[in-house]
Amino acid sequence: MHIRLLLTVVAILFVGSIAIGAGSITLTQSIDRTEAPFEEQAVLEFVLTWSSPQSAYRFERPLQPVLDKLRVGRFATSISSTGSGSEEVTTKRFEFSLIPTESGIGRVEPVTIAFLSWPDSIPGEVVTEPVSITIAAPRPPDAQPDRLPVWLLVLAGACVAAGGGAVYAYRRRRARAEMPEKTPAERLLERLSTLQKEAGSDLKRFQTGLFSMLVDYLEQQFDLPLAGKTADEVASAIAHTALSDAQRDSIVGWLQRAEREKYQPVNPSPGETVRLANDLRSFFDKM
Repeated sequence: MHIRLLLTVVAILFVGSIAIGAGSITLTQSIDRTEAPFEEQAVLEFVLTWSSPQSAYRFERPLQPVLDKLRVGRFATSISSTGSGSEEVTTKRFEFSLIPTESGIGRVEPVTIAFLSWPDSIPGEVVTEPVSITIAAPRPPDAQPDRLPVWLLVLAGACVAAGGGAVYAYRRRRARAEMPEKTPAERLLERLSTLQKEAGSDLKRFQTGLFSMLVDYLEQQFDLPLAGKTADEVASAIAHTALSDAQRDSIVGWLQRAEREKYQPVNPSPGETVRLANDLRSFFDKM
């Protein structure tokens, strides 16, 4: 038992240590397990790292791994940077949840990750290593209990039907009495209209309210503790949420601008608060 556990840990560490350089991009891949019960998932991650800003490379082609005895249950991607100037390091992650479809040896074929350097649009690519997972056989279904007498089944069915009718009637009455709960985006849009009226052309007042409003939206939408965090800390906290890269970049950009302008003297152009409010309204209407 101890030898098998040691071999599994060694195998995971070996897969996680693979790194392939392509120009100034480094690829690292890892998987959280090499043996999996049929009923559980494995997490496969590809990590790209380069020593330049996020805008240095563009990734336009979606990753479509070729799988055997596996399927993708969930896919997530994120990008983040640390440092600044010549010391800036950017990390882009691709994470796949792999769900077994058959027992045996599940396999992920090598994945080609294509990119374009920016702004010269020179194409390049990196290729991952193949991955194998040993999938156990499905657990047998629980034994069926002895059949109940027919009269008891009829009585149970009548009780269920009566209870279901009472629950249905109660829910209908309650639905008439209660208004449907608003989504976090709908609540933000309502607050945005109020903030725009109260702030008028005062950009600093508008940005102060906007920062709090955006943080509240992210807390409610993704159940995250964000109170008291800076814009950069909020950006790190939402890196692995369901937001797309474009959506996350827009929200983080508004937070960083609001954080900067609510403390510094600003001389806004006429109608700046109106333009900013319209941009926010258009964005969250689509959300």
